[in-house]
Amino acid sequence: MKLQIGRKVFLLLLILHITFQQQAQFSLMGSNLPITGQVGGSVVLPCLLTAKTSAVDMEIKWLKNKEVVHSYVPLKSTETGSEERTALFKGELPFGNVSLLLKDLRVSDAGTYSCNVFGANWFVDTSVELKVTSLGNIPNLIISKQDNGQIIVECETEKWYPKPDLHWKTFKNTDLTGQSETSMTNIAGLFSISSSLPVSVQDRKGIACQIDYGEDKLTYQSRVQIPSKSFNCNIYISYCRWLVLQHIQT
Repeated sequence: MKLQIGRKVFLLLLILHITFQQQAQFSLMGSNLPITGQVGGSVVLPCLLTAKTSAVDMEIKWLKNKEVVHSYVPLKSTETGSEERTALFKGELPFGNVSLLLKDLRVSDAGTYSCNVFGANWFVDTSVELKVTSLGNIPNLIISKQDNGQIIVECETEKWYPKPDLHWKTFKNTDLTGQSETSMTNIAGLFSISSSLPVSVQDRKGIACQIDYGEDKLTYQSRVQIPSKSFNCNIYISYCRWLVLQHIQT
């Protein structure tokens, strides 16, 4: 009896040793840095077998939040993806490239993905982080004149992700944001901003609506001048559209 138990333990240890040895032969290389893609665009999440061994006969699964995003089962010759927005590069499988193509990006696609490759009695995995961004449109400036003669400049911009910051400044870089009223809406994960600023006589020489965006704080500006003598809207017209003199990206 003890001899049989000893043999079973030996066989189990042998199987585990072989499994670990095989697993040690294979590893996956993803990306140490986050992969960034634009809303509506496409992106490749890298995942490669370092030994460049063919993955044609291996099962491949891409997961996000423990849910299957894309799977490839060689014996059944089946490949399933998320709403036909995902695909493997079939021609690259013989070279160990199991990277995932993700199309028509959405804000909800952002997150950590797990690349899993299964052999006969082993598996390896690695993670890839995806960041999704959306560069909104150029801030649109509208000038209106109230019945009391007060001039209001409105700034509108939409389809941003992640959430940007909006600032009002004079051409001399004086910050007027505290004098403005700003509202923000979120539709399908994309941010739209609307802000209005009452303009004093001394500030009419130049007003800028500035968007600061992203971790690198990229700056987008729309500028307008309001020469007091030429501002002559008809009293029955509620607002006038003025030419945006300058758009600046830094």
